[in-house]
Amino acid sequence: MKIEPTFTDYEGIASALKSLHDTDGLSWPKIAALDENGPPPGTLHRIANDGYEPKKWREYFGLPVLDVAPVCSVHGVVHCYDCKSETVRARKPRVYKRWRDMPVKRLRWALENREDA
Repeated sequence: MKIEPTFTDYEGIASALKSLHDTDGLSWPKIAALDENGPPPGTLHRIANDGYEPKKWREYFGLPVLDVAPVCSVHGVVHCYDCKSETVRARKPRVYKRWRDMPVKRLRWALENREDA
């Protein structure tokens, strides 16, 4: 028996699994045996009791394979950055206290372009 894909999140799945286990008196191996292609008993127990959300079984439970990304309230699209501040501030160049702290490329450039007094 495959759990019906009427769930929108793992909380609904957890409550359904808890009702099968607590109300109907089924053990986790028996619940897992209802569908031979379903998740193992330990995974079902973790979903129901620990709030575990396995990515591997999202499609099995009828959930979207990928989580929904938040949409920007200002622009109406998904950003890969935080757009709350429109201006991008330039970073200050790092000041190295010791030459040993410099990356190799930066150190090489500093040695090649130094002015000897």
